[in-house]
Amino acid sequence: MRLAILALFLTSCGVTFESLEQALARALPATGGGDCADAERLRDTICDLAKEYCDRAERAQDDATAQARCVDSKERCERARAFVSERCARGMVDDRR
Repeated sequence: MRLAILALFLTSCGVTFESLEQALARALPATGGGDCADAERLRDTICDLAKEYCDRAERAQDDATAQARCVDSKERCERARAFVSERCARGMVDDRR
């Protein structure tokens, strides 16, 4: 239920995967610095939203659009996980907070 509320809230506010991914890129810039804690929260939000899309797709198995949205959202979650893992593991962040 919590994920459904989160997904509804995010979409009603106009939050998209694209906007979350852009925020994630800003949180951990390629030039170094950044904040792993913020990036991890954004990653978790992307993955929570993906889970909700896939839960919806499971309930509507005959809906090809829902199935495609699930596949796309899973890929976005995996990219976000890899991005945060790589950037935070390489020490590209500034932990002085």
